[in-house]
Amino acid sequence: MNKRLIWLGPVALAVLLSGCSVTLTTTGPIAPSDLVGSTIVFSHDRQQGVQPPHSGKYYFKSTQEAFDAGINRAYSWTYARDDHDGATVTMVFKDSGSAALRVTCELTFDSRDNGAHECDYVYSASIAFVTFTSEGSSKGTFLLRPIGSDGP
Repeated sequence: MNKRLIWLGPVALAVLLSGCSVTLTTTGPIAPSDLVGSTIVFSHDRQQGVQPPHSGKYYFKSTQEAFDAGINRAYSWTYARDDHDGATVTMVFKDSGSAALRVTCELTFDSRDNGAHECDYVYSASIAFVTFTSEGSSKGTFLLRPIGSDGP
């Protein structure tokens, strides 16, 4: 038995004996279980460091396909719901050479389709056995919409 809810038994008994009724409701997760079929639109209130050229919108077509607003295909992407209102999405974009961009966004959902974000961007490129790295970040809000819906 869950020990955190042990206090609920005596309270429920007292309510029953007094003739009152109480309705206890719990809410499920508001962060979606996946992003497939969705577009996430970011509005940045604060940006620091190097920013990707297409950091405002991402499309999640399938579990293997994600794109940025410039229709650059992600090499890989993952999404994980952390708790009832939190999730993390990570996308990796690679060019034909040795450069890569990793975008990691912490999402805090206010409802099923909007909330706040904090994103980190890490560019890395290797040239002659030397790796150069540039970093950036952004904070702001986001909207989650079905792919193909109108909007920014």
